[in-house]
Amino acid sequence: MTSHPPPNEQLDRLRHSFPGRTLPSGFYADFARMSDAEMRGLVDASIISTAKHLNRILEDETLDDEEAIESMIDHVLGYLRLVALGCIAFAPDGIGRVYRVDSPGATPEEEAAIDHRLAAARPSVFEALQQLVNPQ
Repeated sequence: MTSHPPPNEQLDRLRHSFPGRTLPSGFYADFARMSDAEMRGLVDASIISTAKHLNRILEDETLDDEEAIESMIDHVLGYLRLVALGCIAFAPDGIGRVYRVDSPGATPEEEAAIDHRLAAARPSVFEALQQLVNPQ
């Protein structure tokens, strides 16, 4: 019988299986100060990168339309939060890649600024999803 390592050991091993990334100074603040146009570009890239998951949400018959839309918006905003924290970066092919952040994490103030920026991006995410479903 094989014993499994404790969860903390498993998480540590998983964390170290991703390539490391050192974030430049001001990384978190730059995200928080991103213009609406820059944010819309990240929103679009996030939608493309997570399209399979978004389709699964759309196909979930247990969700009504409003719940599906909210779930999709929350998913994209969650993905963008990982981008803001440096855990996901877009490769030249446009696909999000997962990284282990070797730099110090965001301060509580930087996290609050990121959360504020993401909350302000919610209408942009809704608009992007709406345009995807109903292109005009």
